[in-house]
Amino acid sequence: MYLNRFLTISGILPFLIILVLSLFQIYPMPLDYQFIFSAYSVIIISFIAGSHWGIAKNISNGKRIKIESNLIALIAWACILWDSIYAWVVVILCFIYLQYIDFRLRNKSYISQYYYQSRLLATSCVVVIITIFNLLASN
Repeated sequence: MYLNRFLTISGILPFLIILVLSLFQIYPMPLDYQFIFSAYSVIIISFIAGSHWGIAKNISNGKRIKIESNLIALIAWACILWDSIYAWVVVILCFIYLQYIDFRLRNKSYISQYYYQSRLLATSCVVVIITIFNLLASN
């Protein structure tokens, strides 16, 4: 159980590292922080959507979750091609919607309260970090 929380929370670290590197303009090599940040965001969204798919395959009426999680992943991937602040709003909404799916799964006892709280903390942190990153990038 602690390993799950550790892994969930450790997924935040790359977001923080990219934020700090971009904030202090640290260039260990030529990096496009915006692209790296968006690519990592989409990878994490896809991973969470995949975990929802894995849970839904064991639920008799999990078709809706499978469809929603796939749509969210596809929408997030499309945002990589869309160089706009609106793309970041969509990415944030993807994270929030995945959290909503977690909420529904928790209410039906398909995931534990402990796991739900870990995901809620991680999602909240990521949304704040994405917001800070984009506020700093727009200045």
